Amino acid sequence: MKILKPLRLRLIIASTVVVLLSSSLPFGTAFAHSISASRTQKIGLHQTTSNPTPETLPEYVPVAIVGGGLGGLAVCAALRHRGVNAQIFEAAESSLRGSTGTGIMISPNGFLALNSIDPRLPDAMRDVGRNIERQRLRVTDPSGEVQKEFAFNMTSDAEQCNIGWSRAQEILSEVVPDSLVHCSARFERYEKSDDDADAPITVFFEDGRSVRTSLLVGADGA
Repeated sequence: MKILKPLRLRLIIASTVVVLLSSSLPFGTAFAHSISASRTQKIGLHQTTSNPTPETLPEYVPVAIVGGGLGGLAVCAALRHRGVNAQIFEAAESSLRGSTGTGIMISPNGFLALNSIDPRLPDAMRDVGRNIERQRLRVTDPSGEVQKEFAFNMTSDAEQCNIGWSRAQEILSEVVPDSLVHCSARFERYEKSDDDADAPITVFFEDGRSVRTSLLVGADGA
């Protein structure tokens, strides 16, 4: 049995979804307001709630995703849309984190990725976000003096939509049922065994719980 150290996990599948969806941007408070109940209900599958008491975890899941942020939710929703039983294990007591003061920018490739996950997602993001209509770029020297400056209008085929990180998380959470998001499950380590071909990976959490899986996806941030 091979024991691997408790490093933050990253796999190509989670990274790819995150890159397609967005690039991180600092935001002010313009996007820090909560989505109204009517907007959140437009997708309407569920509302995620806090789960402070550790639950009994399933003994086995085909795909275990560590992290319930944008990457983890997007991967889970995409896999389940394709018939794969994927579940999320999140360290926080509640999967929804509230305002983070940050946001993402969704480009045309991001909207294509969202549409492939669930056709309702692109319009849900647009409804809450703000489209960039005009951009101004500056090129400076090392001292900060502006060398070049130019502005341009955005075209319809180069759509860029800004949305608060927490608002995007709320929308993605609407397409992942509560029962598939296990909160208060802080990842500690995982072990890989060659004795079980169907479930070769055991994931251990800090409170002593564990789950067996065939594929472990790390989406717990940098």
